[in-house]
Amino acid sequence: VIYPFKNGEARMRQGGKWGLIDAKGKVLMQPTVEVDEMTDFVNGIAFVGKGKIVDQTPNGPITRFRYEGFVQRNGVF
Repeated sequence: VIYPFKNGEARMRQGGKWGLIDAKGKVLMQPTVEVDEMTDFVNGIAFVGKGKIVDQTPNGPITRFRYEGFVQRNGVF
């Protein structure tokens, strides 16, 4: 799955692992980041979350993760 492009690059998910490609299809980061969610990169880092938990509240569902952190473009947490 390739997500929408932002600033000439897009997140991709392959086999449950996340990576990054550019608009020409060149792989910028191999899909090696094994998490439930990865946001777009901002200033060279992206938020990642694993162990998704959805809490139901009177105002609607809230999503959080058991483990949260950041990953750099080279795949290092």
